[in-house]
Amino acid sequence: MIDQKEMKNSRFSVKKFFFPFSPIKSFRSVRLLFLMAILIALRIVFGLLTIRIAPFVLSISIAWVPLMVLGWYFGPVVGLILGILTDTISFLMAGGGIWFWMYAIQEPIIGLISGLIAGLCRYRKDKIKRSISFDIVLSQIVVIVFAVISYVTLIVWVNSIEFEGYKPEYEKFYEIYRWVVVGCVSLLIVVYEILIILTMTKKIGKTEHHVMINFIYSSSLVIVSMLVFSVALGPITAVEYAKFAGLDIPEGYAQFGSLFYLVPRVCVEAIKVPVEASCLFGVVCLFDKKVMNIVNKINNTWEAA
Repeated sequence: MIDQKEMKNSRFSVKKFFFPFSPIKSFRSVRLLFLMAILIALRIVFGLLTIRIAPFVLSISIAWVPLMVLGWYFGPVVGLILGILTDTISFLMAGGGIWFWMYAIQEPIIGLISGLIAGLCRYRKDKIKRSISFDIVLSQIVVIVFAVISYVTLIVWVNSIEFEGYKPEYEKFYEIYRWVVVGCVSLLIVVYEILIILTMTKKIGKTEHHVMINFIYSSSLVIVSMLVFSVALGPITAVEYAKFAGLDIPEGYAQFGSLFYLVPRVCVEAIKVPVEASCLFGVVCLFDKKVMNIVNKINNTWEAA
């Protein structure tokens, strides 16, 4: 028999969607503040531990994983605020430089998106009649949108760019490189689909259902982040930053320069996404029980008072 108090505490509401710990005041709980501080510190530390790819001015890092976890547990509103905080701290620790709003909004948006997707994840886990079909269909929509945009961008749009005025070897290099990236994206999709199929073939109970829901939404969060910031906004941001910084860029950079950003970035993300998704999924599964224990202890303290 389900405890009525437990049902009341876990019942989904609009307020809990945006503020998961409601009615607990997150900033008045020492345990929640400690968790928040640890995740912010990890975001800063991971931001310093990056693998630089010098020729393309790119880097591989899992710095966004702690930020995603912050948004996941503290909700979209707090995630947005903490995203602004972590971006500001990172900017100052890097020694300043040129501040550009299209880069500055990325971490706040990550915190916001993480909170929104986590809210949907909690809603699905809190439903009394649980069916995994809706979640699987939703994950397939994310993958299809990701695949269509990636393939159209890499095969159709990139193919339409002229290489006039640039070294002939660039065209040959990027023709090969582009198909390598298409292969990486395809491999990423195939691996994800295999994991979904393997899960569908198993009979899952309440605990396994929660684990599967965590997998679907945490991996979808990483894929959506890649789609938004690397495929959709990445090339635009790179070009606009060059204009904003007043860099001496060649004629036609707005079109051709995007290719220099897009193709290497998607290749890097195809490697990074499985790592980020695995880290986020593992942390979420590990933290779920611990966070609920903190919340239950706070509730019990209030009731005993």
